[in-house]
Amino acid sequence: MKSNNFYGSRKKHGRSPFTENQVALSTYIRQWRSIYKPLEKAYGLKVIGYDPSILFKVSEYKCVDMPTDLAIKISKDIKELKKLREIV
Repeated sequence: MKSNNFYGSRKKHGRSPFTENQVALSTYIRQWRSIYKPLEKAYGLKVIGYDPSILFKVSEYKCVDMPTDLAIKISKDIKELKKLREIV
């Protein structure tokens, strides 16, 4: 039996940050989290929005809008540094 629930359906709900393809909602959220979570942890920022770019809250009255391509690059670098630290 197919679910009519928005979250349980298999319909495509969002554009993947890595491709132009539409993906399921759970995949969409997981892919965006894989980009912004390392940035939040490394720099102590709070994400308040994403798609088509990532919006970080820097202070009570200031926000920074980061292009997705830059966020992906920095996030990958952070992950690589963590792996190197685990090796050493």
